[in-house]
Amino acid sequence: MPRSRPDSSRAEQERRLMMIGKWFGISALDDGRLRRYIIEHHADGTFKIHFRTYNKDKRYEDHVEIGVWGVSGNIHFTITQGWLVDATVIPADPADASLYDAYEIIKLTNDELEYRAVYADVVFTVRRVPDSFELPEDI
Repeated sequence: MPRSRPDSSRAEQERRLMMIGKWFGISALDDGRLRRYIIEHHADGTFKIHFRTYNKDKRYEDHVEIGVWGVSGNIHFTITQGWLVDATVIPADPADASLYDAYEIIKLTNDELEYRAVYADVVFTVRRVPDSFELPEDI
């Protein structure tokens, strides 16, 4: 079968393979809350992101997005296709432009991924974690 894009490079394929796995990140929100998240990039091109936002009273809220991901050149992209709520998939509206995200890959090693959101010039850094890693319940 011919490649859909003949200029796809070996380096691009290697970047994609390096991104497969489970990654952990932390972000401080503008309102003073803390958000931790796990990104799972699967080899079949699907992803799951589990966000846990910790309130100042130490309670937390979970939010899980699912969709597809990929790499083109030095751009990592995601398309959110829905949300997991109590093991039920809530489908997203594919016409919602906010569900399509592009990120410039700044740094990618076996242990660290740093990328910049094109839409907001925000930089995220995540670290590879074991498949058994789970988000902590407390801050």
